[in-house]
Amino acid sequence: MSERSELDSKNAIYRYKNNKIMKNEYIKNKNTLLGTINFFSPEIINDDEGYTNIGACDYWALGVMLFMIFTNEYPFAQQDILDNITSYNINWNKLLSTKIHPQLFDLIQQFMKFDPDERPSCLKDVKNHPYFIGMIII
Repeated sequence: MSERSELDSKNAIYRYKNNKIMKNEYIKNKNTLLGTINFFSPEIINDDEGYTNIGACDYWALGVMLFMIFTNEYPFAQQDILDNITSYNINWNKLLSTKIHPQLFDLIQQFMKFDPDERPSCLKDVKNHPYFIGMIII
C-alpha cells in the first residue's frame, strides 16, 4: 500500500515536499507547502513548475469549497485522495444531483479545470461569468 493511501486526510494538516507527505510535522522551512490535502490542486500535488496562472490553485480550492457547500462531501473519494485528484476523478454526478443552477455548476467546473491555465486567472474573469450577469458586484 502506498504512503498516500495510508493517510487519513479528514481535517488534517499535511506537509508535502519531495513527493512525501508528513502529517502534523513541525515546519521549519517556509518553502514547504502546508494545507488541507483535500484542497490541493493537481499542479501542486504534481509539483508542476511550468504553470503561469499563479492564482489557479486558489480558484481550485474555491471550487472544492463550493462543491462541499452544495453536497456536504469532498469532490474526490478520500481513499487514495492524491491519486484521485491527479487523475481528475471528480464525482460530478453528486453535484448535479443537488439540482444547483446550471450556470453555478458551470462556474464550479471552471474553478476545477484540470489545466490551471483554463481556470479563471483573476477576479474579473469570475465576475464576468454568466452566473453573475444581472447581479450588482462591486
